[in-house]
Amino acid sequence: MNGYKLLLMPLLAGIVFSCVREPEAPLSDGQIPQETYAPDDEGVLKGWVRIKLRDDAQALRVGTFTRGAMESGDPELDRIAASLGATEVRRVFHEGGRFAERRRKFGLHLWYDVKFDDTLPVSRAQAELGSLSAVAHVQPVYTIRMFDAGNTLPEEAVYVPAQRRAERAGAGPFDDPGLPKQWHYNNDGSGTKWVEGSDINLFEAWEVTAGDPSVIVAVTDHGVEYDHPDLAGNMWVNEAELNGTPGVDDDNNGYVDDIYGWNVILDSGTINPGTHGTHVAGTVAAVNNNGIGVCGVAGGTGNGDGARIMSLAIFDSTSANAGSYPDAYAYAADNGAVISQNSWGYTSGVAMPQDVSDALDYFIANAGVDENGNQTGPMKGGLLVFAAGNEGTPSARMPAADPRTLCVTAMCSDYTRPNYANYSDDVDIFAPGGADGNDRNYSDADRVYSTDLDGGYSYKWGTSMACPHVSGIAALVIAHYGVGHPGFTVEECREILLRSYRSVSEYVEPKYDGKLGVGLADAGMIFLEDAGTAPGTVSAPAARAMGRELELAWTVPADGNGLPVAEFRLTYTGRGIGKTEGKAPDTSGEVVLRNYTAVAETATYIWTGQYNTEYRFEVSGIDRFGHESEKVSFSHSTGDYENGKPRTQQDFAPVEFENVGEAYALSFDLSEYFTDPNFGDGDMLSYSLINRNEDIVDAAVQEGRLVLLPVGKGTGRVTVTATDLDGEGVQSVLTVTVLNGPEPAAPAEGLRLSPNPAGDELGIAAGVRNAEAEVTVYDAAARQVIAGTVALDSRGYGTLNVSALAPGTYTLVLEAPGLSENGSFVKR
Repeated sequence: MNGYKLLLMPLLAGIVFSCVREPEAPLSDGQIPQETYAPDDEGVLKGWVRIKLRDDAQALRVGTFTRGAMESGDPELDRIAASLGATEVRRVFHEGGRFAERRRKFGLHLWYDVKFDDTLPVSRAQAELGSLSAVAHVQPVYTIRMFDAGNTLPEEAVYVPAQRRAERAGAGPFDDPGLPKQWHYNNDGSGTKWVEGSDINLFEAWEVTAGDPSVIVAVTDHGVEYDHPDLAGNMWVNEAELNGTPGVDDDNNGYVDDIYGWNVILDSGTINPGTHGTHVAGTVAAVNNNGIGVCGVAGGTGNGDGARIMSLAIFDSTSANAGSYPDAYAYAADNGAVISQNSWGYTSGVAMPQDVSDALDYFIANAGVDENGNQTGPMKGGLLVFAAGNEGTPSARMPAADPRTLCVTAMCSDYTRPNYANYSDDVDIFAPGGADGNDRNYSDADRVYSTDLDGGYSYKWGTSMACPHVSGIAALVIAHYGVGHPGFTVEECREILLRSYRSVSEYVEPKYDGKLGVGLADAGMIFLEDAGTAPGTVSAPAARAMGRELELAWTVPADGNGLPVAEFRLTYTGRGIGKTEGKAPDTSGEVVLRNYTAVAETATYIWTGQYNTEYRFEVSGIDRFGHESEKVSFSHSTGDYENGKPRTQQDFAPVEFENVGEAYALSFDLSEYFTDPNFGDGDMLSYSLINRNEDIVDAAVQEGRLVLLPVGKGTGRVTVTATDLDGEGVQSVLTVTVLNGPEPAAPAEGLRLSPNPAGDELGIAAGVRNAEAEVTVYDAAARQVIAGTVALDSRGYGTLNVSALAPGTYTLVLEAPGLSENGSFVKR
């Protein structure tokens, strides 16, 4: 999926916090009704609520307070806070030191957390604080979790045959002894389930660059073990704080003693290392070619030239507070990071909260730029890389599903999707995350190998492990295209990443096409050059009808680099044929289709259109750089559907008019009374009327509505027939009574037949009343086809059932006392 994702993310019912009322119960004298609030969801932090003030609101006084005695500076807020038992107000974002003005422009200074009695539901605090005039937005503090799918497997727990250890000890361009275990970088197929090439093709990339120290990656996760022997050399270090005065903000960035980053949970420069963050950091940029441990994707060549790891702890084993994480993105942007690595998501299926949304906007806009707006980093703007999640569901977790992020899902050592990996249209790219630890078809060595606590190493699996591969590749992109090239932007970086892939469609089920992103991230392809020419032309286009679907197929051309085209642009026009000709509106449009097929092979797509429609298609190939081939045209028609008869949804209730005239007119939406099983197939209904009592009621169909106008006193019937495109119909009768008005005139002399052509019923008007008339009907060959009687009412009207007649022309002969008439009619 190229470019930014289209996001359609509904709020899940369990995550919408609002006041709800219980059924009312009788109240005793003096009892005041109380609102009942929704209980806290597991995905919110109990006892906390987050507010954003209006732009013109006064800043709040922060700090801790005696219960019920809060003095924030806003009396209205203090009053409600007292009722909630509030004891603390704190800022969500630091003021930011020399970056304070920039943070204010983005509204970060308006965000506050309020701590209240945690026995009260968050929904109550949200509702009451949300009623304040100074509050622009209020939300829960949503809890988050990491996306590693299983337990750590220490190195010694993974059996590697001695022979393979010896063979692979010196494999690869660097001397790190653990590199042969990192199949995810270069898979030679030697493992039991390893498939050669199921990797990020990192060795090829390392021939050009292995990173650059000016590229800073913020690992937003557990704290990173900054003194790990395989990480220490590539840690970002705030030299001003390292060499400054303890307890002083030496670099005026708004944070004190932040040497390796910031512990957002403890609001401190103290980084408490965690296994998850340390493992992720090693994949991004463990020190390469240092004779120990493992390699990092952007870990350099052993000469101090790797990308730098900034540790932003949004999880901390020493604290249960997991709610202050938005400030991590402001810190990252202000302190030089241009990539934000995120292997976490929300505990519940929440839509994107506003607090984190504001933080992400700040990072995207300000990373790589100083407080005056000048580009100082190797890239202007920040790249957000997020793990899709490990529920194994067809949806990515937030924030990964947000269109501003680069969403990464996971791959096994054999190109396949592991069971845990989320997949959806929101996923941008596929990367190694390791096999599911519960899948016995794989060995322990099929996981991702990286750094761990206490200077150790371990295997893990999850989309958490896939994500840092992409962050590392992004660091290589910036090292090559951004360092020494002022003006390089995050949009360019994203474009390069999303054209640097290989198709995996031959290894995964077709149902995952388009759900695993553009394909497998390929570090070697980030250097692919634009050939500057249009791709070859699509050849042998063909189509095959399958009802309303068309199977479209054509031969895949190569681009200027000899690679399969990345996409196809398909434009179409459609017009009705057969029974829909002139009735169904013409259609037209354009879609872009991702290519999953090799050069010279046949690409096949299923096109779902409308029945009885001729489609004209034009298809062209588009390469990874946007060059487009000439268009090729072809046409094909869809088939017909199996028709079902229309049916009534409800009967007309009798209608009674008090009097005649326009003031008493009524209309009925006929779609509420008739339906058709083939509406979804493009079928349509047309309506016709039989009105034998035009001197009592005037009836007409106007734009799908039955319009009735009372014109004379009496009772009559209007028969409505709904007919589909195949001529199948159904009738419903409406009885109309007009209580007052002129008496209807007697029928004119002679015989009148209506409607003509007739449907199932033929109306008869004769010059006699209250009589039994003998009726005989003859076909065009003068053969008698109907013989019977018709009752003529007090006005001389009657009805004959002609539903059994075949379409054609007929003659009707009527005999009544003192009357003998004949007339002709057409049966449709």
